[in-house]
Amino acid sequence: MIREEIIVEEKGKRSSIFTVKDAENTILWFCFYIVALTIGIIFHQCLLKNYKVIDSFYFVGEHISKIVASSTVMIVFGEGVDIMLRRFREAIQREREIRAQARAEGLELGREEGREEGREEGREEGREEGREEGRNLVYREIEEWEKRKTAAEARGEEFTEPPPQRKR
Repeated sequence: MIREEIIVEEKGKRSSIFTVKDAENTILWFCFYIVALTIGIIFHQCLLKNYKVIDSFYFVGEHISKIVASSTVMIVFGEGVDIMLRRFREAIQREREIRAQARAEGLELGREEGREEGREEGREEGREEGREEGRNLVYREIEEWEKRKTAAEARGEEFTEPPPQRKR
């Protein structure tokens, strides 16, 4: 007995969980229960208790209030289950929406963290490359100075050039 419903929302408040369609369906189910119980009682009286058909109708007439009460209980039970299932579905839907929103926010946050981490790694790699190039430049300068010094000493000349200074 799960039905679609029209929910009017004003400022976060529901007007009602019942609609005209719900009322029509409830009346139809109520009538169905009365007819089904009446037919069931007549068959029970005729087949199992060997009543005549007319006696079964009299039995139904004498106990119609109990039949109507039973139908009402079945309607109340059915509507209660229907409302519970609706609320359950709504809660599940809200949970899915919250998870989807959290997932989207998490992905965006993860992307931003990933970008920042990538920038930081790129900066660190750039610094390291710069240090390496600086070391290589200093080593080359020292190597060239060493070659000039060795060449001057081999020629017997005095070498007065100061060693290269470390630049900061």
